[in-house]
Amino acid sequence: MFTRGVVVLGLVLGVHSAVAQTPGIQALHRRCNAGDMAACGMTGMAYEMGLGVARNDTLAVQLYRRACDGGLMNGCLLLGSMYRGGRGVAQNDTLAVKFFQRACEGGSQPACDSMRVPLTRPRPPH
Repeated sequence: MFTRGVVVLGLVLGVHSAVAQTPGIQALHRRCNAGDMAACGMTGMAYEMGLGVARNDTLAVQLYRRACDGGLMNGCLLLGSMYRGGRGVAQNDTLAVKFFQRACEGGSQPACDSMRVPLTRPRPPH
């Protein structure tokens, strides 16, 4: 089964590389504000993981939502994960499934796999 850890590892490597190749997080923010949904997703990952910025799950959720609304399926997947874990938002399994479903229907196999993991499993402490 494809786990969130594998997805996050791949995305972190991409975000870390993107942050390292730009003048910083501000450049990603500008690209996001200009409509680059991949940049919104990468900026969200930077805030979720604390890569080059202070960790801020609430801002990560906002950026993932923007990316998801803009059609980036990884944004929907990550937004669902935030709802599943209650990070940056109140924990909400119904919304987690909604965003996983949206990403799955958009072609994200990791999102499809995430829907197979029981939502009632214990969550690790933060």
